[in-house]
Amino acid sequence: PLSTSAASTSKFPLSTSSSSSLRSPLLATPSPQSTSPPPAVPSSPSSSTPKTSPPAPAPAAPAPLRVPRPPTQPTPPGRNLVSQGQEYCCALNHVEALSSFQAACDLNYAPAHMFLALMHWYGLGCEKAVSEYQHLCDISSDSIRELANISPEDDIVQFALGFLDMGTATTPKQQKKCFKRAADLGNVLAQHYFGMLNYKVRSVNERNENKLALEYLQYAAEQGHATAQYYVGVMCYNDNSVRNKQLAVRMFEEAANKGVTQAHIYLGVMFEIGVGGVLKNVNKAIEHFTKAATQGHPNAQRQVDLLNKSQCLVF
Repeated sequence: PLSTSAASTSKFPLSTSSSSSLRSPLLATPSPQSTSPPPAVPSSPSSSTPKTSPPAPAPAAPAPLRVPRPPTQPTPPGRNLVSQGQEYCCALNHVEALSSFQAACDLNYAPAHMFLALMHWYGLGCEKAVSEYQHLCDISSDSIRELANISPEDDIVQFALGFLDMGTATTPKQQKKCFKRAADLGNVLAQHYFGMLNYKVRSVNERNENKLALEYLQYAAEQGHATAQYYVGVMCYNDNSVRNKQLAVRMFEEAANKGVTQAHIYLGVMFEIGVGGVLKNVNKAIEHFTKAATQGHPNAQRQVDLLNKSQCLVF
C-alpha cells in the first residue's frame, strides 16, 4: 500500500500522487507482494584458489520478542501516550488512538508525529488531510532518525523509522527490512505489518514465507491486534501449510469481539456447516451473520434470510 514509484526522490514515505484507496498500515492490510527479488548469482570460484576449511557458522540471530522490552533509558513523556495509541489501534478505536497520538505530539515526542501523520493520510478518526501528513513528516523526520541512533532498542522509534525508510525502499525485500527490526523488538503494529508483507508471497519459498507471516501475525495477535487475529484465523482455516482450524475459531472469535466484520462471516459459515471443531448450530450462524449485517456487510442479511427460511422448512 505504500507507493514505491519515484520514491527515492521523495522525502515522505508515502507519495502524495498515490491512489486515495490505499489501506492503513496501522490497522488494515497491506497488499501482498506479487514478486520476490531474484536470488543473488554466486560467483564462480577460481581453479587456482586453494581449498580452505569452511568458515564457522554465524551465531544464530536472537529470537524476536513477543512483547516490547521495557525501556532501559528514561522514558520521554510522550512515549507512553504512543503506546496507549497503539493499543487503541489494535482495538480499531481510531478516535481514541488519534487523541493519544495528538497528545504525544503536544509533548514534542517526535515518533508520535509519524503515527499522527499516518492517521491523517488514511483518514482514521479524522478527515483525510494529505497536507497535514506532509507537514508532520517534514517536522519530525530528522528528529526520528536522531532518536533511532540514540535508542536502537526502542520499538516505537524503530517503527516510526521504518515508515520513513519506506520512502526509499524499491523492492519487497527492502520493504520488509524496514519493519523487521521493530517487529523483532516486539512492536505490535510492526509485527502485524511485517507479517502481512510476507503473507502469500508468490515464490518458490511460498510455504516458508507463509509460515514466517503466521509467526509474526501470531505475535501481534497475542498482543490483541484485531486485524492480525483475523488473518491468523484466515491462514489457519485456508492454508494447508499451517492449517489449524481450532486456532482459527479462537482467532475469529477474538477478532469478531473487536468488531472485525469478516470474522463474523467466517464464524457464521463454520457454525452453519459444522467445521473447525465446532458443532453445526444454525442459531449461532444466524447470530454471526446478523452481526455482520448490522456492521454493513452487503451479503450477510441475505444469508440470515436464507437460514431463517431453512429453519421454517425444518420445523
